[in-house]
Amino acid sequence: MATLWVHVKEAAIEPGDAASVLAVVKVAGTSYCTQQNTVPKWNESFHFNVKGIDKNLQVEIYQMRFFRRFLVGLASVPLYNIRHSNKPREGLWSALFLPDTTGCLKPTTHRIKFDTHFELPSDIPDEELELLERKLDRLDGVLEEEISLIEKQHHKLATGKLSFPPAQRSEVTIQVTPESAGLGSGTAEVSKQRAGARSDVLAPPKHSGGVSPASSDGGDSDSLSADEHSHAPDSRHRWKSVVLSPTFQRKVMKKRQQGGGGGGSSVLADLVAQLSGWKKDKLDLNPLGFCKRSTDFMKRSKSVIDTRERQLGPHKIDEALRIHIYQNTIAALLYPTSDLSSHSFETWTAHKPTHCSVCQGLLWGLAKQGVKCAKCHKVTHGRCSSLVNQECHSSHDSKHSKRDSSLSAITEIMRRTQTNNVRLFQVLRMSFGISEGEHEECMSEIRKKILERAKNFDAVLSVKVIAAQGLNLKSISDRRIIVTVAVGNQKKSTKASKESNPVWNETFDFHCTNYHHTVQVRVWNERDTAVAKLALLLTKEGDMFLGEKIVEVRRIGSAFDAWYKLEKRTEDSQVSGVIKMSLSAQVAGEKIMAPFHVQYWSLHEQLFLYHHVWNKEPLVLISAKPDEVGDEVRLKHLPDVAQQIVDEFALRYSIEPIYRSMVHFNLLVNNYTVKSALKIMENLLKNLKFQIFSHAYEDNSIRAVGLAKLLEEYFEANNFGRDQFARVLEKLLNSLRLDFQRYRELYPASDHCKLEELVQSCEVMEAVNQFQRQVMGIMDVNLSEMILHSVKECLESTFEFIANSSIPPNTPTSLHPGLSKEGKPFHFFYKLLEMMYSVIQDDKSVYALCFARFCNFDLGHVSASELWRHFGKTLQGLFDEEQNRGIYPPAEYMQLLFTIKNFYDSVISVLPKELVGEVADYPVWFLPCIRHWLSEFKQQTVGIVSSAWDNDRSSGFPRYEGHTFSSSVFDMFCFLQQGYDMLHSLESNNAELNHQYHYEFSLMIRNVLQHYLDTTAGYFPQAVEDSLHKACMLLNNLHVLRQNLQDLYGVMGGEKSGPECTEVLQSFQTTVLSKQLTHWSSFLAKSFAGDVVKAVASMQTELIKVKGSCSRDEAKAIATPLLDMFTEKALVIAEASDPALLQRVIKELSMVIMEGIHSMLLPSLRLKQQRSEYPFHSYSAHQCAALETVLDILKEVITGNQQVALKQSVLDKSIRRLRAVISIYRQTTEKLIAEFITYDNAQSEQSIDVPCGEVSLAFNANRHISTRELDVTVRVISADNLKPFSAGGAAALKPYIEIALLQSNSSSCKKFSTVYKSGSTSLHFNQAFNFSLASNVEGWELQVTAKNHSRFGADKVIGVALVNAFDLKCNGNISLEMSSCLALCERRGALLNVLSQRTNDEGAKEFVALKTQCRTHDLTELTQQSLSTTALQ
Repeated sequence: MATLWVHVKEAAIEPGDAASVLAVVKVAGTSYCTQQNTVPKWNESFHFNVKGIDKNLQVEIYQMRFFRRFLVGLASVPLYNIRHSNKPREGLWSALFLPDTTGCLKPTTHRIKFDTHFELPSDIPDEELELLERKLDRLDGVLEEEISLIEKQHHKLATGKLSFPPAQRSEVTIQVTPESAGLGSGTAEVSKQRAGARSDVLAPPKHSGGVSPASSDGGDSDSLSADEHSHAPDSRHRWKSVVLSPTFQRKVMKKRQQGGGGGGSSVLADLVAQLSGWKKDKLDLNPLGFCKRSTDFMKRSKSVIDTRERQLGPHKIDEALRIHIYQNTIAALLYPTSDLSSHSFETWTAHKPTHCSVCQGLLWGLAKQGVKCAKCHKVTHGRCSSLVNQECHSSHDSKHSKRDSSLSAITEIMRRTQTNNVRLFQVLRMSFGISEGEHEECMSEIRKKILERAKNFDAVLSVKVIAAQGLNLKSISDRRIIVTVAVGNQKKSTKASKESNPVWNETFDFHCTNYHHTVQVRVWNERDTAVAKLALLLTKEGDMFLGEKIVEVRRIGSAFDAWYKLEKRTEDSQVSGVIKMSLSAQVAGEKIMAPFHVQYWSLHEQLFLYHHVWNKEPLVLISAKPDEVGDEVRLKHLPDVAQQIVDEFALRYSIEPIYRSMVHFNLLVNNYTVKSALKIMENLLKNLKFQIFSHAYEDNSIRAVGLAKLLEEYFEANNFGRDQFARVLEKLLNSLRLDFQRYRELYPASDHCKLEELVQSCEVMEAVNQFQRQVMGIMDVNLSEMILHSVKECLESTFEFIANSSIPPNTPTSLHPGLSKEGKPFHFFYKLLEMMYSVIQDDKSVYALCFARFCNFDLGHVSASELWRHFGKTLQGLFDEEQNRGIYPPAEYMQLLFTIKNFYDSVISVLPKELVGEVADYPVWFLPCIRHWLSEFKQQTVGIVSSAWDNDRSSGFPRYEGHTFSSSVFDMFCFLQQGYDMLHSLESNNAELNHQYHYEFSLMIRNVLQHYLDTTAGYFPQAVEDSLHKACMLLNNLHVLRQNLQDLYGVMGGEKSGPECTEVLQSFQTTVLSKQLTHWSSFLAKSFAGDVVKAVASMQTELIKVKGSCSRDEAKAIATPLLDMFTEKALVIAEASDPALLQRVIKELSMVIMEGIHSMLLPSLRLKQQRSEYPFHSYSAHQCAALETVLDILKEVITGNQQVALKQSVLDKSIRRLRAVISIYRQTTEKLIAEFITYDNAQSEQSIDVPCGEVSLAFNANRHISTRELDVTVRVISADNLKPFSAGGAAALKPYIEIALLQSNSSSCKKFSTVYKSGSTSLHFNQAFNFSLASNVEGWELQVTAKNHSRFGADKVIGVALVNAFDLKCNGNISLEMSSCLALCERRGALLNVLSQRTNDEGAKEFVALKTQCRTHDLTELTQQSLSTTALQ
């Protein structure tokens, strides 16, 4: 048995599903459970004893709710996929899957992190354990390579690049087992009908339902066809034959015996068993279940790389120049400078004054003053012999002349070189594309030229001394800098310059006939002193030496401005700086087409392209730091043979090493895509920096002017050119920047070599930046910002590509691809999101590691934000147009929104706010779609409500599961709750948009509830007629509707749902639902009006019989009909109504009862249809007292019922109103009239219902001093704009004015009338009337009535006006606007009605007749109109 360890770390559960969570680990029937935690973190370990590895390890996540387990998801790992080790790891995140009703597994958004491993034997030494683990890992790697090979062959089969025999193809079938639909470990068993044939291959997992990792909609898919499976090599059998062979088994048994423990045997046995199976795919840890890299994208990357490499090619140069360079190279190789014999110095005694050929100093001493070359007889100081840089060109032979000896030596050298270096000439010939015949001709010609030059050399040398800089002048006060140029015995000098960086621009010409002569250029500081003159006599040098440069004549070519480093003459010389000269040699019979530096560049380039571009040879690696510094540095840039060629050319023509390195760097820049070029460029830059700094430090130790100035001078004096090298570096940066803008194409995530190249590109850019900043003094660019800009450009092109790849086929160009009807709805957006996720995952897990050291941003965050920004541009505003919202059902739009929200929550929401903003932007794009969905949802809800209503109506509105309401209300709010749950799942961190969502949903709720109210209102009258139970159930539904709306508002967040939503719902609840409930409660109560009238009429009959005082029991007996009716109705209502609704209905019933009693007291104020219900009666004082007792009893009965529990304050107002009416019956006529007049005088203005004209009056009031009486004179001046009657018009009018004086202390009135006049609506009367008012009169008023005189019958009233006592006290004119009748408040109407019931009182009858006269002559309508428009005072 083997021990399997499982370490359960944690799980990622969606917040909406958070609860008490536990994990269950199962292996072969054995299971363990973790502890229950509200936070899904356990860090618990379990171990199992496993006999075989043909089973699966299954980890299940459960939630505990209501003491029951609910499966959240499960993950499964085959045991043969589990590693063998004793070292635990952090673990991996694995996606959870959930089986549906059909048993198929669908991916979820939950994940779990766990680690597994088989335990290795504890008695094995650590070294052997590590060795065993490495072997297992290596074996896994081999199996992975085999699988990769199989997949490549499958891909070739799929693309038609690999043929397959038709006969064999027909015999192949694929059978997908049920296990292949599992969790990323599915396999397809391929069985051949051919006997004995079997092939087991790896197939991608098949997902049932949901979004599969591979595109299931006909797009790019990684699934394998039958043809692909059938052609897979059976590598498994090869491994199995090796492992199960007798030899291997004997080794296993031997290992078991040596181990001495049982653990080792079980592990090796499991290893054998594992090798008999296949290495399956790892679990798909993709949390969203999106596909991996697109196949089209990989093909495009490969094509881009091929195109990029094909762009490399040879640099074309002029053919004549190419041949010229070839000939000069042949000359350098035939007569190599490196092969010339060196000097053979020996100690020598001078017998006469002799000067050193190096320093020109005198050889001092009596004997052995210096050294002398035995071959060429060159004499120098002993200390100067090491500074001799000219080769020995001749040998001393007494039998031959000096010239003949030199020619023989040259001939021998060329012969030996041509014989020993055949490979050099062959490589040179092939690199230049020269045929063998042409090469031989060229060789012969060059040999002749070399010998001819050595024999008969004749040339004109031109030396132009241009400038110098960096000279060691720190100890010189008087500067007179000159340059001497010597060729053989010829010597010339420039003018003196006093500048620290002198400029001369002087040219000197020399005639030279010796091939071995040199051009000696020395820089001096001229001194005009006695000491200098003495030194001149002794040493031939009286000036201060600043440096020299010696150039052999044979190395001089065409004119070329070049900088030369000044060299020291002795070990003690303090020399620094460079000198700029242009050297040219016009040799007789020869033509030089280009300077040697230019020729070297072309030669180096030709050899580079030949080896590394055309022949694809690997580049030569260069160390980052050379071993030596100075002219002795010989970097190896090219392969051995090519390097020897360029070395000879450079040595022959004095090409400095730094120039050579810069040329090689330039070639690498032009061909940077060659393998290893980036790494070599990085090292070469570091090497150049090291050399430059070494020279700068050396010069700075002499001059002490500062490193920055020396670096600047050094690059200014560089023959390659500072600006030119800066352009090379800038070209490299631009090339790499452009590559970074296509990094996903040029450096595929699956190609490790290309990824290493990407890292090297970053390193090169970093090295270039450092070189520019530290060496060249150029302000470097911010590498992180440059990478960020390039990444954004790449992501833009990547998004464009994946968007084009996601467009369904046959989509019209004029149609947005997201609206294409090809395939499933919104196929474009779903596939685009999948590919976006793949790109982001690549950037996060692969490319971010490559850029990590060189940028200060998170590539995964930038990738997600940029792709999301481009995705937003693709989708933004798409659904604003109405026609785009009707292509698919609204549910499809919502499904797309949910998918985008899932992508945003898992990928975008975790990004920093400065990248994606504070609030989510995607919900705004779908706001029109949400409105469209809400509109359809409203229609669906209305349909469901109507259907539920019809069911309730047909079944008589039964109670729903014992509740007080019917099922229609429950169904309606269940559906509304489902709609809100969906809307709530769309909420984001955009608070303003969430408020908009709630507002739109509140409008939908209002419309649905209004539909329910309208349906209820249309049926309620019929329900009242049918049965009291139905009416009460409808009221219960309205009441529950109001409560559920309040609860739903709370679920929506209350005030947090936004002010607009709050306003809509609260306004609907208060102004609609509450009023509707009150209205229909009142309607139900008023339906009992007939019973109330009968009961009140019975009570009135008993009340009229009361003649004396009445006891409480007698009063209760009087109220018995009314009490019985109330009790009966209240019991029925209480049984059918909701307890919270019962008070409202009882209150309305009480109001109906009180109104009935009020109508009994004031029959003239009752409604039209109730006009004849009660007999006309004037109640006595005893009857009024009995009625008050009845009211008290009624109040006690209504408010004392515990089931009703109606508050006493509800009835107080109605009872006070009835008591006020009862009090009127107890007063005399005079008091009632006085109260009436007092009410009139309290009114500042009289209300006008219908204007009927104007009357102008004049008042004159005088009070007697003795009697205090008031004499009033009223003059009727005119009547204007009198309103004529419909019959006859103005011509039929005969108006006159009647004035009646009413006093509060008298029931009689005084009347005065003018004469009538006819024919007009505006008349002039000018008649005066006098009357006196006693001093004890408290109130009075003057009523003015315009009447129409009628010869037959009573006069008709045209209009009425009233003048109160305040107006009478004021003298002057007054204009009164007349109304059709006098407006009466409820109190005055009650007074007038009580007076009208006193038929035996003439004063009361006259007063009532005066106050009730009106244009329509209808007192009932007049009184009702007054009561409906005036409040109780």
